[in-house]
Amino acid sequence: QVTGPAATVAAFSVTVFLTEQTNKITTADGKVDTVKRKAGEVAWGTPLTHSEENIGNAPFEALMIEIKN
Repeated sequence: QVTGPAATVAAFSVTVFLTEQTNKITTADGKVDTVKRKAGEVAWGTPLTHSEENIGNAPFEALMIEIKN
């Protein structure tokens, strides 16, 4: 399990999940959510500050593309 430091994504983004993922995400206001993704899924993201913890059994890979104005 790997926990990343708090990160701020300042732009809208599109993420393509290359492998399966199970993550615990904690937002700046303390809200905790568990997110499961399958390989090949695509997700739209909005700007936010959060930390993530990989709670799955394996590393995961994803490609995140930030949308610039």
